[in-house]
Amino acid sequence: KYVNTHSYAHYEKRKNFYGLFESKTAILKGQAPVLVEGYFDAMAFWALGIPAIASCGTALSADHAAILSRLSARLLICFDADNAGFLALKNALLEVMQKNIVAKVINLSTAKDPGDFLAQAKLPELSALVSSASDALTFLIDQAAVSAQGNIDDRIRHIDELLPIFASIKRPLLRRQYVFYLANALHEDSRLLCSEVESRIKALRGKSSKKNGHIPGKLAKESFFTTLERLVLQIVIADPSLLEQALALIEGSSK
Repeated sequence: KYVNTHSYAHYEKRKNFYGLFESKTAILKGQAPVLVEGYFDAMAFWALGIPAIASCGTALSADHAAILSRLSARLLICFDADNAGFLALKNALLEVMQKNIVAKVINLSTAKDPGDFLAQAKLPELSALVSSASDALTFLIDQAAVSAQGNIDDRIRHIDELLPIFASIKRPLLRRQYVFYLANALHEDSRLLCSEVESRIKALRGKSSKKNGHIPGKLAKESFFTTLERLVLQIVIADPSLLEQALALIEGSSK
């Protein structure tokens, strides 16, 4: 019902996971959750006793990553092995690595449709794939190295797509190891790549300081309305027929 709707005050897609209620107990007991793209993929994992969650029709957000960081320091990702799946994986890593979450990839057989594979999989077969999950960022780097051979434009594009992920890694030593891995995979100068990453980090910090800084002559949105007025606006947006009662509520509070 909510997948293709707009977000509202009482339901925000970027703050909700499908299957979190069903998986939370297992996650808190120490099992790493599996992040999937589809609801039926999540159900297939549940049927085999593995906790799984899916974003509600949206890309993984910073709010999603914050929720995950409070539940587990580990995450398994199982997306489709197509361009959309790789893009979703890059977006997910950009968010979870900022929260120091260790992410691994479950690489399903590309000869089968992932949804069909999960629906037909047996527990020993899927358990083996979960146990052999590989580091998510090195997986992306390996894929980039394979697809960018002999094509300069593709090489630069893959590097540009990976740089923001490197910049999101807070621990310098870990970031440096991934940069060296990329340099080795693409036969690039590691010092030049390190310089590119550091430049990206400085640019991101500059944007963050401007975003959080005070802008003279402007007021925060919240200053225009009281808490009660914002609540009333949310009620009216949800049900316009309550407009008269809402206005009466505001008038009553001001007396």
